Amino acid sequence: MNTATLERQLEKALNERHSSPGLSVLSSTIQFHSSSLFPLFRWQVHLSDGSAPVYALKQVNGLQMALSEADGLAMLATHGARTPSVVGVLSASDDAAEGPANKTEMGSEGGPDRQSVYYLAMQFIEHRAVDRLLAKEDLLGSLQRFYSFSAEAFGYQRFNYVGSLEQRNRLHVTFEEFWWQDRIQPMLALCQSMGRLRGLAEVRIEQTIHRCIERLDLASERPTPVHGDLWSGNVLFSGCEAYLIDPSVAYSLPEQDFAMLELFGSPLTMDDYRSLRDIPVDLLKRRIEFFQLYPLLVHVALFGGSYERQARSLIQSLYE
Repeated sequence: MNTATLERQLEKALNERHSSPGLSVLSSTIQFHSSSLFPLFRWQVHLSDGSAPVYALKQVNGLQMALSEADGLAMLATHGARTPSVVGVLSASDDAAEGPANKTEMGSEGGPDRQSVYYLAMQFIEHRAVDRLLAKEDLLGSLQRFYSFSAEAFGYQRFNYVGSLEQRNRLHVTFEEFWWQDRIQPMLALCQSMGRLRGLAEVRIEQTIHRCIERLDLASERPTPVHGDLWSGNVLFSGCEAYLIDPSVAYSLPEQDFAMLELFGSPLTMDDYRSLRDIPVDLLKRRIEFFQLYPLLVHVALFGGSYERQARSLIQSLYE
């Protein structure tokens, strides 16, 4: 990691954000912080105005992945969610191309960009003793504001990522088209191309998806913003606040986020979900089960193993 290169790019990003440019980086220290799919670093910076901000540097492979996450965080914040503020996308080399800010076609990221290291620089969320009641209220407030927005179409204006996997996004008039064409079918095809979920007939799964959408009265719902990868690890609690990170945004339905939370140790309860979606509890539970197929397919593609058994079991349950 070339600290001097990152400092020069940070200066440029900070000065572009300030109405009175002229800030310079006097010194900085980068320390490894954590890693899941991507390494995260803590960056202590000393600036010429006397301030000493701390940034998080998330390392990703490819410019489009970094731009996609920055765009997703901006989308969340625009609709009222609490997120870390983004400083900018930095490259490991001064010679790296800026590249387009928007990607609309899958698979166009091949070549050098896919192998280049980029960093998303954003606010570092310091660990503080968590007031669980107030932090949970803060999370619910973010989601309430977020889901109160109504969009004109399902999908999103750019392709993005879920984990390290490319995620197709186009704009659709109906939820049925969006959910099958841009979520279930491409992820199922990816899993089967990897030799996983063999023996499952795509046509039967498609018929089942359409039948479930009708049975669960999803076709009549309006699209709202969703985080898209809202498991408990993508909610950072600090003091009385809850920050949403690592989004895979789109305009979909809130139950998509609830389903992901329920798979991996949700901090919310069914009563909390009902405060966000005023529908009968039995219908809500069945919708959550339906929406869990997509994140399970994602995990089958990423990890295989027990997730494949879970996905098969859920598909069988949806058949019935």
